[in-house]
Amino acid sequence: MIRSIKKKQSKSKEEIEELQRTQVLNLKDVEETVKYEKSISKKPAMIIAIIGAIFLTLGSTLQIAKTMKKSVEPKVEKREISKEKEIQTVAPVILECQNIQINNPEGTKATFTIDYTFNNYKLTSFTKKYVLEVIEGNQIGPQTIQQYIVGYRDFMNPVNGYTISVTPNETQTILTALVSADLEKIDMTTFPEMQKNHISTSIDYQKDTAFLTIQSDMSSKGFTCEQK
Repeated sequence: MIRSIKKKQSKSKEEIEELQRTQVLNLKDVEETVKYEKSISKKPAMIIAIIGAIFLTLGSTLQIAKTMKKSVEPKVEKREISKEKEIQTVAPVILECQNIQINNPEGTKATFTIDYTFNNYKLTSFTKKYVLEVIEGNQIGPQTIQQYIVGYRDFMNPVNGYTISVTPNETQTILTALVSADLEKIDMTTFPEMQKNHISTSIDYQKDTAFLTIQSDMSSKGFTCEQK
């Protein structure tokens, strides 16, 4: 009985120790399990954190790249092109050239004025005004005027784009010859030779002759030229 009690006591003591060892082992298992679970739970968090950081970095980089791209990209201005092209033209100009001869040997004063009209500085037309006046007290002057009145009759030829008029005053001491020529209309192949022989009726420059060419040439002939 006593032995059985002792056996029971020893047995219970062994069971208690075994139980304690089992509890220790179980506790270690629990601690290992907890550590393992903690490590497992930390890893996804860390991975998620790393991935999040990567995305944040990529997002910032992309945003910066977009901003830089916007700043670098050249601005393209849209310009509307009109269907109808504007043609820039220079307004017509007139070059007035004048020559005055006070004491001609033929007893007259001659005032010669020519107005050249240019479009884009190219000759298109002209007018000539030739005025002869008898020098007061000169005996030859009136005869000269009479000769011109008769002589101009041969210049009265009808030409397309060209007109001429000769008008003496009542006392026939002043004679005015007016010529107007539109070079857009005149056919030079049919222009009368007679008109080419006198400075007051001739066509001295072809159509589209340059402004500076005429200005220079007329100045060399003793005319004073001024643009109007």
